[in-house]
Amino acid sequence: MAATPRPLTANPASGNKAGIGMKLDGNLQVTELVAKSPAAAAKVIVPGDTLIEVEGSSVVGKKPTDLIPMILGDIGTHVTVTLRKRTGQMITVKLVRGVEAQEGLGIKIQRDAAGELCVTDVTPGGAASVAGVKVNDVIEKVNGRNILGFTVRDAVPLMAESPDGKVALDLLRGPSRQRVTCHVLRSGVVVGGQAPASQQPNGAAPGGGGAAG
Repeated sequence: MAATPRPLTANPASGNKAGIGMKLDGNLQVTELVAKSPAAAAKVIVPGDTLIEVEGSSVVGKKPTDLIPMILGDIGTHVTVTLRKRTGQMITVKLVRGVEAQEGLGIKIQRDAAGELCVTDVTPGGAASVAGVKVNDVIEKVNGRNILGFTVRDAVPLMAESPDGKVALDLLRGPSRQRVTCHVLRSGVVVGGQAPASQQPNGAAPGGGGAAG
């Protein structure tokens, strides 16, 4: 009897380890995406896609259980996977292990009385939370660009620019205005190939027994 596919998500047995929320069949074809998982957040991975590579290493011919040590890793770290779509098109996606899907970086910002952009909310378990961003932090720079004096509308597009899957936030923290830099890892960044138009991200400012990635 075929084993039941199971998601590689954080659990007591794996400590701080987590996966990306893909369920695979014996042919390494995606059968299901776990709700709110990194794979689901990418919006370019769909059931029917076939996993071809993990971190540049071919997985063709491997069993789903062979992939567990390749995909499972520390929460908040990146893993890059390459999949073949039913059309034959190849797509490579960089995902963040164990980070629940959320709009953008998982923070809310607001311009304060001084005209600075202040973090008013951080999504627990989100990308910014994992990176160490805290409520009341003032965002000084995004990817090296000074945004002091910017409006929220001006700043949000800059935070969506992360071709390598990483957004660097230079922050001013606390009464002493301590400078802190947090590197926020975005999930679902397409780094190779291109998804069909029907599977493109929406632009939000991010067989046999199987296992799930």
